[in-house]
Amino acid sequence: MRARYTLLALIAACAGSVACTSNDSPAAFAGANAGAAALGGASGAGAPALGGSQGATGGTSGGGASAGLASADPLPFTVAPVRTGCSTEDIRVLFVIDRSGSMNCNLPPTTTSEDCEAMSPPAKVDTTKPSKWEIIAQTLSQSLAELAMLDGSVRVQAGISFFSIDGVCSATSTPAVPLDVATQAQLDRIGQALAKQTPRGGTPIVGATVLAYKHLYQTLGATGDAHVVLITDGKDSCGDYYAAQPSIGPGDQVARLIASEAPTALGAGIKTWVIGAPGSEVARSTLSSLAVAGGTRRTDDCTPGTATDPTVGDCHYDMTTGDFQSTLTTALRHILEVVTCRSIR
Repeated sequence: MRARYTLLALIAACAGSVACTSNDSPAAFAGANAGAAALGGASGAGAPALGGSQGATGGTSGGGASAGLASADPLPFTVAPVRTGCSTEDIRVLFVIDRSGSMNCNLPPTTTSEDCEAMSPPAKVDTTKPSKWEIIAQTLSQSLAELAMLDGSVRVQAGISFFSIDGVCSATSTPAVPLDVATQAQLDRIGQALAKQTPRGGTPIVGATVLAYKHLYQTLGATGDAHVVLITDGKDSCGDYYAAQPSIGPGDQVARLIASEAPTALGAGIKTWVIGAPGSEVARSTLSSLAVAGGTRRTDDCTPGTATDPTVGDCHYDMTTGDFQSTLTTALRHILEVVTCRSIR
């Protein structure tokens, strides 16, 4: 049975010729109607769909979709303000982490972003210094540990997903660590998952982000107080795969993520936070535009940039300059403070 999902209904009913299932389909984001108006699901009347039946992306790494927006206007959508008060319901935070091969490189200046991209395969040139991945894993684990120190008046559920999951362009709607209350045991599970990852493959940002929305909205039924925290060191590199999938269709899927999917998720109460690690200099416009579309622009006067210069954009958390570990710690602390509406001790 083919699934039809709209923004105003939880994704539960099935109709058509493809069975609804909790299992991931390797063929496309969600195995939905060919030519669907929204990534990951069949198009229906009203708002764009947020995912179809449980799905996964997969395929080979190829030319990336163009950075930035297809339109010259960087803001062709309505942006809601960042929430200033917490509800009494569980706050859900799903971390979506890029573990592509370039994460194996040392940080600049030991290895410049250009030199890292030119390596085959990417690797440390100085084994006495940490890789980008090692810093992300350590810093994220340390930052999340502080959630266990909250006083209990706000309940936070945390989980984590990685991309790609197969060394090429696959992503999945099933987190590596499913969301659960952020007890010390849950945070230990996330830390263990981070520690055992081996970065490799491409960067399916679109697939991973859309499937994160779908998991929060469809599987968990989130309709508010939900957050996707994306950390990446580059631009989406899986454009060739997306173009080959009839259920996704032709076009600039990065632009579609920004102009349609992220605002639709925001309308369903799912915000998108974006952190750009060293290597993402060429995707500043894309990442900043995604942060704006996801309701988390850094300041009212930030500049998301345009497609004409993808290296410009400061609405996301740009970690491409300065001390990466220090700035990443600060960014994660700020995000968690806003999400939980309190300072983390």
